[in-house]
Amino acid sequence: MRVALIATGERGADPAPSVAGRALVLRQFDFARACGVERVIGYGNGAPEEALALAEAAVRARIAHSAIASSHALVALVEWADELIVLEPGLLPEAPVAIEALRRGPRVLSFSAGAVRGSGFERIDAANFWSGALIMPGGLVDRLEQLGEDADPHAALLRIALQARLPLDQLPPSVLADGRWGLAHGDERAAALCARRVRAIARSGPLAPPSRRLVDHAFVRLAPRLSERPYAPAASLLLAGLLLCAGLLAAWSGWTATAFTAIAAAPPLLQLGRLLDRVRRAAFQPQPLPRWLGWLPDGALLAAGIMALEGPWYGRLFPPLVLIVAVRAITRGGWWRALAADRVAGALAIGAAALAGAEEPALMAWALLALTAAIASPSNAGQRSSTGV
Repeated sequence: MRVALIATGERGADPAPSVAGRALVLRQFDFARACGVERVIGYGNGAPEEALALAEAAVRARIAHSAIASSHALVALVEWADELIVLEPGLLPEAPVAIEALRRGPRVLSFSAGAVRGSGFERIDAANFWSGALIMPGGLVDRLEQLGEDADPHAALLRIALQARLPLDQLPPSVLADGRWGLAHGDERAAALCARRVRAIARSGPLAPPSRRLVDHAFVRLAPRLSERPYAPAASLLLAGLLLCAGLLAAWSGWTATAFTAIAAAPPLLQLGRLLDRVRRAAFQPQPLPRWLGWLPDGALLAAGIMALEGPWYGRLFPPLVLIVAVRAITRGGWWRALAADRVAGALAIGAAALAGAEEPALMAWALLALTAAIASPSNAGQRSSTGV
């Protein structure tokens, strides 16, 4: 059985900071579950909020849970055949490469000395700093009885693992740069970790559609506050859905300019909701939002385009259908292609043209531009534009 040791704080101490709206103790629990843990042990002596949060998370996940207040109590809970995962207090552990390493069996995860100077990690030899995570055979835990009962079990178990010459496995420094790993001792360090996570998630590139880049910039500024609100992602997605419905209702009523303006406002909110959901979730967890969400603005544009044009059904269907097929076929390859694939800019242009009764020429012009961009796009294998959603 795999067991995880997670610190739940000291009596009288300030609660551990959260990172992107989720408590560190819960982020460590998520990491332990991803490593195959079947039992979690909370170590603390009276910090009720964190201990209770860990216990409730274990109950929801149907994982066995125990709470201890001394290092000697750990000995009775870990069998010789077990493997114990030790996570340093204050550690944010979310690098998938670390999960893969710990699944391979007993080892101490480390960083090269040149990669982590000044970051708070503990040096373990001339070339390595401890990353804050290790996995060890349960038989080594008995050595805690040779120390005082008030010994810090995390520090003691690290010394025991090093004395037992468990292999060192270095993590790449890149996991520190993008906020997937780090120590969050205090609100300032936690905020810095959150900022690195946000910047890594919002890395859309210079050739993304202009509206996508604007959303990324807004996300970088808003995420530290919005990520603390658990319902912010759902609220953003819900508002986007309401705008799409309002746009279709307006198109049905003949208010073409209003329809395309409302539809243009939806993709940024969809993208913001997806980004906020990503930053709240662990880096190793899959994106739970369905891929078809990205098709909703295209479906709304197709329907609104059909309702905005006049003539037989097949004549009204053809231009918007060509437009949607073309914008989804555009691959990365230049600023003008990114602009042609931008649903927000295109929908706003049609809405503005509709004020002068020129929605049909505007829609056809966008379709022609998008079709040209799709045909001329370089064949980047598997590379598709995120197209503003």
